[in-house]
Amino acid sequence: MEIFDSIVFKILSYQKANWSESEFRKARLLCLFCFFSAFFSVFYILVSYLVGFKAGMVSQGITLVLFIFLIASLHFFRFSNKVNGTLFVLIGFQTIAVLPFFSGGIGKHSIILPWLSVIPVVATLFTSSRQSLVWLIICGITILVYVFIPAHYTPITYDMRYEKVFSTAVYVGLFVIIMVINLSFKRSESKALDSVNRLHSELKSSIRYAKLIQKVVLPGKETRKNVFQDNFCIISPKDVVGGDFTWVKQIGDLKLWAIVDCTGHGVPGAFITFVINNALNEITTLESTDLGKILSMLQVKVETQLNESSSKSREGCDMSICSFDEKTNTLKFVGARRPLVLLNSSKGLVKLKGDKCSIGGLLSEKHKNFQYTVHEMQITERTIVYMYTDGICDQFNEKEDQKFTERRLIKLLK
Repeated sequence: MEIFDSIVFKILSYQKANWSESEFRKARLLCLFCFFSAFFSVFYILVSYLVGFKAGMVSQGITLVLFIFLIASLHFFRFSNKVNGTLFVLIGFQTIAVLPFFSGGIGKHSIILPWLSVIPVVATLFTSSRQSLVWLIICGITILVYVFIPAHYTPITYDMRYEKVFSTAVYVGLFVIIMVINLSFKRSESKALDSVNRLHSELKSSIRYAKLIQKVVLPGKETRKNVFQDNFCIISPKDVVGGDFTWVKQIGDLKLWAIVDCTGHGVPGAFITFVINNALNEITTLESTDLGKILSMLQVKVETQLNESSSKSREGCDMSICSFDEKTNTLKFVGARRPLVLLNSSKGLVKLKGDKCSIGGLLSEKHKNFQYTVHEMQITERTIVYMYTDGICDQFNEKEDQKFTERRLIKLLK
């Protein structure tokens, strides 16, 4: 088998650069089948000679030449695998369809007719399921043609004294070809599975590396602790990486923080987190710390950086952002489809709703140049501030067949 593999590789190496890995693998299998079929042709030429089957010698001789030409075409011409596969099936069909006419047809139970069952299976292996169905219909029509041909038009032209030898050779060959096809299917399946496993492993490795990059780039536990001594954060992405993140920054006596829910899950959402994080850092460092202006500028930057006007993409985020001035004890809040929940002893639980306008995405006319509402309040007592994305509200309880919902969350916070 290794010798055959090396020969096949040399034949196909001339065109290897023009094929993808999967195309080359399929071409390699087809080339192996061509060699195998050419060997069968030689074998049946000898068998036909021994039993005096002249039609078999001529037909198999033509088939042998055609298989050799097909092998040569695999070396010199870059036909698609589907074209080469169709030619392979056609070569096999022409000899199997013709020989029953000289070996008894239906009336005298030609031992070659069962070989027609192989044609649709080989077509599935080298062409497509649709072509396989076409070949199944063609083989069915061929059998029907032989049904209506009178027996005296399909004589047995080989020496009947060697009928057992001939039938044994034909049925052994059929058994061998079925085994080879079965092994080919299993080998193709095994290679496809290995390829999928390799790609899966590479993808998992890339995603783990993306998580590491996200952990380094985005503000983490230490950053939050430097700004707020007393805080907690729960982030549990659906996938290894996700689109939800926290952003924290301190500029003098002003503390800024936000929770952001970017479009999408997994890697797509993680990419958007980098865009939003960088834009927030750039705006608050170089342009403004006014919350309303921050969100308006963020809207412009997201649209520009993601080229949303021409690409028609819908990437963006929902977010809530707060600022707290330590000198004046003033808390400000702005929300883009995300709320803020305050809890203290005097007022109990208070929920502030955000504006119904996301950051980024394809905005309607009324949301273009949208002015976000700034909520401002004095903090005169110990107050707990809760901010959350819709991720926790959308958690699904399979036993109750319900989402967790924001109503349950608010009840839990009380």
